[in-house]
Amino acid sequence: MKVAVFGSTGKTGLQIVQQALERGYTVVAAARSPQKLTIQHEALAAVACDVLQPDSLAAVMFGVDAVIVAIGGDGISDSRTRSEGTANILQAMRAAEVDRILAVSTAGVGDSIDQLGMLARVFVRLIIHKAVADHTRQEKSIRSSGMRWTIGRPGGLTDGARSGGCQADPDGTISIRQVSRADVASFLLDALEDPQSEGQIYALSQR
Repeated sequence: MKVAVFGSTGKTGLQIVQQALERGYTVVAAARSPQKLTIQHEALAAVACDVLQPDSLAAVMFGVDAVIVAIGGDGISDSRTRSEGTANILQAMRAAEVDRILAVSTAGVGDSIDQLGMLARVFVRLIIHKAVADHTRQEKSIRSSGMRWTIGRPGGLTDGARSGGCQADPDGTISIRQVSRADVASFLLDALEDPQSEGQIYALSQR
């Protein structure tokens, strides 16, 4: 399996890259500044690109079986990087005939805001509403893409170790709390290996 990871130098992206390598995948780490990648491995290739520059994405897709998107924004006021960047990634995937995509979104998008506690709902609506709106547009483009997609909506992300205690709920029934980036990465890679995850949106939370 050869996987491209966008946002590979971010905290969540690094976890995805590391765990994918541990599973024996070949990984293409796509990043604006690949020199920031702190992982070295014979099955890892770093490719410089910018998701807001569509012409830079073709090189990432060569021979890829699936794409994992973990791109962040430029601060809480960024309302375009995730949505526009993901739209460009989808375009590059179509050109390369790659049809499997997994993405990290966020709790607070859509009905998932009702699964948050009161203080978290206030935080979403008053502080990070632009980022949540960007994720909302990102999800819409993925869901309407015709791709085989899976979306994860984690609660607040922590730097804790992989615990194996991540709840992945597609039914909107759990209370969403914090979850470690390591567990989010593990969920995404499990989902990549599970055809039943295709076309599903999961709320992610620590047990």
